[in-house]
Parts: sequence; C-alpha cells; structure tokens
Amino acid sequence: MDGSNCQWTKEGEPVGKPWESDGGAVLSVSASPFETTVVSGRADGSVQLWNIKESNMATMAGASEGHEHTVRCTD
Repeated sequence: MDGSNCQWTKEGEPVGKPWESDGGAVLSVSASPFETTVVSGRADGSVQLWNIKESNMATMAGASEGHEHTVRCTD
C-alpha cells in the first residue's frame, strides 16, 4: 500500500532496500522470463519497470495512455 516493491529470497529474507515510488499501492507484479525485469501495476493507473540487476525504475511512457483506472494485472 505504501508504493514500494520489495525483493525477497525464497526463505523470506529481504534483499537490499525496497524500491520506492510515489505511484500509490502496488496491485500486481510480474517478472520477466529471464528474471532481469519486474513490472508493477499501480493504483494510480501507472505501470513501472524495475531493472533487477541495476535496482532502478522507469515509468513506461504511454503504457497507460487512455487508461484512467488501477492496473490490477500485469504479464
């Protein structure tokens, strides 16, 4: 609900610091097949890409154009 994405080990231990954003609650998360990128859908209708290896984020310009509601599913 705080807009952060956290990376965890299979054992439930946190990895590094959370990725923080002001995009509102994270409602869906998907990982790329090569586990290099995570995409998150947010309550404010934005979609964000996270580079796992570099721990940085980019908002997908135009990805939610014409979309005014929350993003509840990513794939």
